[in-house]
Amino acid sequence: MYKLVAVGGKLRGQSFNLVEGDNIVGRGSGCDVQTNVEGVSKQHFKITVNDTKCYIQDLGSSNGTFINGKLVKRGTVENKDQIAVPNVIFQLVYVKEKIVRKQSEFKEAKIDYSLENEERMPNDFIGKAKFYFKHRVMSVIYSFNEQYEWNVLLAILLFIFIGLNLLISIGPVLYKSDTAIRSEVKKRAAQYVNEVARYNAIHMSRGEFQKIDTKYLEDYAASEGLVSYELIDMDRRIVRPASKIDTYSNDPVTSKSIDHFKKGRKYNELYYDMPIGSSELGVAKALMVHNNKTGGLEPVGIISMKFRPQSLQNLIVFSSAAYLEALVYSSMIGIIFFGFIYYLTLRPIEQLRKQTISARAKRIKELSSKLLFAEINPVREEINGLLQSLSQFDEDGGGEAMIDEDDHEYVEMLHEISKGLNCATIILNSDKVVQYSNEKAYDLIGIREDFAHDKELIEAIEKDGLADELIRLCDDSSSREGTSVSEEYELAGENYLMFAKAAIGKSRMARAYILTFVRDS
Repeated sequence: MYKLVAVGGKLRGQSFNLVEGDNIVGRGSGCDVQTNVEGVSKQHFKITVNDTKCYIQDLGSSNGTFINGKLVKRGTVENKDQIAVPNVIFQLVYVKEKIVRKQSEFKEAKIDYSLENEERMPNDFIGKAKFYFKHRVMSVIYSFNEQYEWNVLLAILLFIFIGLNLLISIGPVLYKSDTAIRSEVKKRAAQYVNEVARYNAIHMSRGEFQKIDTKYLEDYAASEGLVSYELIDMDRRIVRPASKIDTYSNDPVTSKSIDHFKKGRKYNELYYDMPIGSSELGVAKALMVHNNKTGGLEPVGIISMKFRPQSLQNLIVFSSAAYLEALVYSSMIGIIFFGFIYYLTLRPIEQLRKQTISARAKRIKELSSKLLFAEINPVREEINGLLQSLSQFDEDGGGEAMIDEDDHEYVEMLHEISKGLNCATIILNSDKVVQYSNEKAYDLIGIREDFAHDKELIEAIEKDGLADELIRLCDDSSSREGTSVSEEYELAGENYLMFAKAAIGKSRMARAYILTFVRDS
């Protein structure tokens, strides 16, 4: 059985089985081997498998088909030949089929490589809670992770935690203080309305308005934060204060209290209007007198007052300050812990990535780590298993494409190219160690070749952040098969375009880098 194995380009690592007869390769939906890669034609080429031989034919593609580096229209391809199309390099591999005999029938042995095994719900309570959290709650977070980066979600979740923690810890304490102070204010306010009702109810029932006395309210209630008061009859006409006599009340507290009293005929109760978070208290009471005809009590008026005690105002200011202060300090602590969590999680992933790159270049044979991160161990084990398989593949003679190379010839090639460039230039080897730099690089960023030679880029450049940006550009170019990438950066007070291009070796790994700096006009 023949396979097409992608050894380079955007499909690296993927393999496609070829059937006996014609196999059309291209981007089209009807192709036998569908490769949705830019530059590949809808029907690019055809491989015909005939027993142990394969024939290839280009199907009039736009960018051509290359066999072992040569452009061909048709021809014979053999085991281990490389077939190159835009952004993909295939290798034709002949695989001996393992056949097992069962009940006089020959069937190909199959292995289930599926990683999506369905997880069953545990029977214990803790297990069920973890299951629902992972598959119900976290599914919502995962959906957000498809739109926002992991570090952004981590910051959002951390600050949600800070906000909830403030509400749970500080909120109840401030609420109890608020409740206690409001309760005390209500008791004091009740004393005033009760006194007004007790001293003036008889005068209100007899119409002796000139005998009604509320002057002491101004004398004694001012210290309690009295804002205003109204004494009205049951027709809503104001009796006191004198400045409002014979007008009708439109005060909200008075109107609400009348509706409250009349709705349930609760004339014996005190009415309070005190919204949470407000520094103002409204209180009202009906003036009740004995009716000789009915033998019961009946209302003859209503006294309403509004207070704004200093204690409540101070409490609101204190609460706001307490929340703000706690938010500031908690946010500072949250930022620090964000750094701890972020970099503690990122470190083993970065290490895994660097070791994988080294393993691809055959500098190491196995991935390992001193960092304890049990969740990432299965990934490391799978990669080590893949490395062992590739090593065995090389020993069997199928890995000529993966050979160890020296950086020197690639560094020298880029150095020769740099001599014709009229801009600041730096040449690095595969480990991002400086090999060459010109005078313009020294004038622009202060990197001297005699000083920086054989030093890592991050040590050779003193400007904060610049080395990190250049290393990132190098990695981007390497991951894009040597495509030139650029980034705008301010240097010496002017905007420059920094370009990075990786020289890709036969092992499909970056063997050297060239960095150039062009002033953005």
